[in-house]
Amino acid sequence: MIEQWLIDGEFEKVDQWLEEKEQQGRFDELYEASEALIQYGFFERAASIFQAMRAHFPHEAQLFVDEASMRFELGEDEVALELLEHVSEADEEYVQALLTLADYYESNGMLELALQKMETAYELLPHEPIVQYGYAELLSQLGKYREAIRLYEKLLHSKESDFDEATLLSRIAMTLSEGAAYEEALPYFERLLAVEELPATQFAFAHALFQTEQYERAISPLQRTIELDPDYYAAYTLLGQTYAQLERNKEAYEVFERGLTRDRFEKGLYLAAGKMAIKLGNRDGAIKHFEEVLALDPEHLEARLNLASLYEYEGRHESIVELLSTFENNTPLLDFYLANAYAALEYYEEAGNIYASIAKDLETDVDYLHRYASFLVEEGRTHEAIPFAQKLLTLTEDPTWSDFLERMALEDDIDRYE
Repeated sequence: MIEQWLIDGEFEKVDQWLEEKEQQGRFDELYEASEALIQYGFFERAASIFQAMRAHFPHEAQLFVDEASMRFELGEDEVALELLEHVSEADEEYVQALLTLADYYESNGMLELALQKMETAYELLPHEPIVQYGYAELLSQLGKYREAIRLYEKLLHSKESDFDEATLLSRIAMTLSEGAAYEEALPYFERLLAVEELPATQFAFAHALFQTEQYERAISPLQRTIELDPDYYAAYTLLGQTYAQLERNKEAYEVFERGLTRDRFEKGLYLAAGKMAIKLGNRDGAIKHFEEVLALDPEHLEARLNLASLYEYEGRHESIVELLSTFENNTPLLDFYLANAYAALEYYEEAGNIYASIAKDLETDVDYLHRYASFLVEEGRTHEAIPFAQKLLTLTEDPTWSDFLERMALEDDIDRYE
């Protein structure tokens, strides 16, 4: 009855019914009604039931735990914590109170406090499935993967556990993957997929195969992921990367493009497609994809760097200036592209200032040293070019600069003689 009223939105009838049952002392019916209220998210009404019942049953610890759970849901943390203080170690509900506290601390990022409560609960009821599972979940979150897996395995083989096989297989497989034990995770993924097939499971299985460099095997579960959920965008990216590892670059590019037909706002796919287009020699396509990334995320440095490189390759110096001159978060390498563009456009003062400003950052970059030294020579600042030429010769055997240094040394000798 009350459930249907909740569905129909007849809340006045709900409140009237709750009030009548409280006046009649029908607390068993009230407690049963609280389950429906909680199920449909009416935590305030459920909390009121538990509060009213506590007035009649002040020593019933379960009511304190129940109300505390609702108060946490309502954001009334201090009230909830105070309620749980009324539950003593002698109460049967003490472990339940500990689990409630552990959940609260975990959800608020206080993992060490959560662990303390969970460890106490585990010491008291080490064979209780709900305690084992909660403890395993927390251990997994803390990066203690082996300890967590040991508990999941216990539950998997326990006859007393109510946790279904798929849940436990999933947790073991995912926890092993989180701990980078991908090879160990594979048989658990295979067992899980035999029990239930979900897109996320197929994808996680494929990811584990990819991490173990089993690229051919990874293709099928990724294709199946997309078949089950065509909007599973990460699967397009990973499938494309898998093809790339196998040097099947055309297929990789087609997969990225197919993913973009599902979502024109997925910048990761644009970036991947742009990189693959470069490999395929499709510079126009690459430029288009990187420009799309920047349209979605103007601060994306990798796309901006790739775009600057392509513009420079094609001699589009004005485009580089437009791309980088007003961008506030340029890296030294981006500034290098900008300086090159200014030099090509004969804005020598701007180019020289930028070259000089990034000298320390790019002091071992051969391309930078060559460009800047050449720029200084062309500007007639040959003596300033000497240290850059000397540095170049420690990194590469370029006769251009060894000849330059010999010539400069000869000129110095002549000057001294004169």
